Amino acid sequence: MRKADIDLTAATWAITVNKSDRPHLVPLPPWSRDILKAALAEADGVYVFPSPVGDPAAEDAANIDAHAMATA
Repeated sequence: MRKADIDLTAATWAITVNKSDRPHLVPLPPWSRDILKAALAEADGVYVFPSPVGDPAAEDAANIDAHAMATA
């Protein structure tokens, strides 16, 4: 999830990286906006939930992968 894809004012998340190459707008309910506000306040770099491996502010920073999220 990239910071640039989150619009808390419009309460949407634009998923821009997908197979169709068209943005998919996902509505954000109030509880998810609260979580994202807290995550955005602490996130460095491009991603809202950066990988704990490496420097999140680096140009080649990675997003947390699905396997790590599933095991957490």
